[in-house]
Parts: sequence; structure tokens; C-alpha cells
Amino acid sequence: MRQAVARLFVDAASRRWPADSGMRQEWLAEVDYLAAQHKPGRMLWFAFGLTFARPGSAPVVGFNWRTAGTALFMLLGPFAVFAASALVFNGLANVLEILDYGVQQAGLAAFAVLAGAAGWWWGRWSVVSGPFPLALGLGVSVTASMLFMWLTGGRDLVAGYAVWVPGLLVTLLLVARLAQRRRNVFVLAIGIALFLVILDVAYIAEFYHAVGDPPPSWHAAGDGFTGAHAPMWFVFALTNQSFGVMSYYESFVISEDAFPHGIVLMGVFAMAYVIRAAGRNATMAKPA
Repeated sequence: MRQAVARLFVDAASRRWPADSGMRQEWLAEVDYLAAQHKPGRMLWFAFGLTFARPGSAPVVGFNWRTAGTALFMLLGPFAVFAASALVFNGLANVLEILDYGVQQAGLAAFAVLAGAAGWWWGRWSVVSGPFPLALGLGVSVTASMLFMWLTGGRDLVAGYAVWVPGLLVTLLLVARLAQRRRNVFVLAIGIALFLVILDVAYIAEFYHAVGDPPPSWHAAGDGFTGAHAPMWFVFALTNQSFGVMSYYESFVISEDAFPHGIVLMGVFAMAYVIRAAGRNATMAKPA
């Protein structure tokens, strides 16, 4: 198992080098040698260190502003972007006292653009560029950030985690692989659209299976959760508008328990980061 993981890191790193360089064969030979010497720790550290190697440089992990910045923005970047947007939005709400629907949606769109710009900028300087380590690092970062926010807010873990967590990892891996063909804006649009669909499915899983029954008086009025309204649950959670489709009980529960804005912003940051990092280093790997 450990040797298979090491080979995944080697494969991810070798894609950034010219195919005829022979680097992949040399690295795999070293992995096999270390495995035969029963040194799994050194084998995994060697393979992981290759993800920090850029074409034309030795595969050595050194502490400098690039490696430190890469670690910082892969681990804390998504949460920092969301925290900054929350502070700005709350400040505007306090100044204006009330923000109507149009202003709220315009603010969310603006913050999404800024989150993507931040991910694009920092992805440019990433020393990690393989699709697998990028997807894993940013996917774990976003997941940990959401866990932290929901747990510190007194909320139980949601059933939707079983859907959107693996969905995010697959999406990040997909867009990183596609970015190696350098259709960056197109790839980002595909990634965002796919992630929104995944979040929609996650909210269906959460509210269709995890929500308790409404009070008896609402049963009589037909104000319960209705499967036919499922595609609108995520739309309402994101926009606070049901367009007259959902019942009052559905609107009440979702408005109390569903806040997907943070994960949307962090997802946009993560996708922009991995697309920029994977695309830039794929270009560097091309022979002159």
C-alpha cells in the first residue's frame, strides 16, 4: 500500500517533466530500492518531496518563501479567503443596517471572483504542481475548514459530507488534469458548475434523510419536506429565495441549518489554485 502511494506521488511529479527525460524511471527505481531495503518512511518522504521539485531543479525540499507560501496557502488559504469575505460583508451589513436580496447576491458574486483571483495568484507561485497532491492538499484544507466552522458553531456533522467531500476531491483532481491542457478559464467554469451540482446533491442527501418531522399542526397543512422540492433546497440555501416552490417548513429549516456560501467561496479558491498551479508547471515541463 505504501509503495503504491509513493508511486502515485512519482507519477504526479513526473508529468511536469519532458516525457523523454527518464526522470520517472529513475524515481521509480529509487522507490523500489527503498521498498526492498524496508525503509517505507524514507520511500514516502522521497516520493512526496518530488512534488516540490520543479523542472530543471533538483528534487529537494528546502525552506524558503516559495515552499512556506505554498504550505500556508494550501492549508490556510481557503479559510482565510472566506474569513476575510465574512468580515467585509458583516461590516457592510452593520454600516448599511440591512442588505436586500440583490446586494447580497452581488456581494456573493464579488467575493467569489475575489476568491478565484486569490487562488489564481497564489497558485502561480506554488511549488506543488502534481494533480494528485494539489487535489488532496486543497481538498483536505477545505474539508478541515468547514469542519472547524460547523463544529465551533455548535452544529453536528451533516450527512451531506459523505457527498461533497469526495465530490470536491474528484472535482479538484479533474480540473487539475484538464488544466494541463491550458484551457484554464474554461476548466474553471466546468469545475464550478460541477461543484455546484455536487453541493446540490449533498443538500438533498442532508435534508431528505436527516431532517426530523415537522410539528403535527404543519403535517395537517401539508407543510413538510417534499421530495419534489429537492432541487430547490440548495438554491434556497444559497439565495434565500424559493421562488414560491417550497413550503414554509422547508424554508424555515434550511434557513436555520444551511449556509453553503463558505464552501462555495473556498471551493472556487481551491479550483483556481490547482488550475493555475497545474497549468503553469505543465507549461514549464514542455521541452524547449
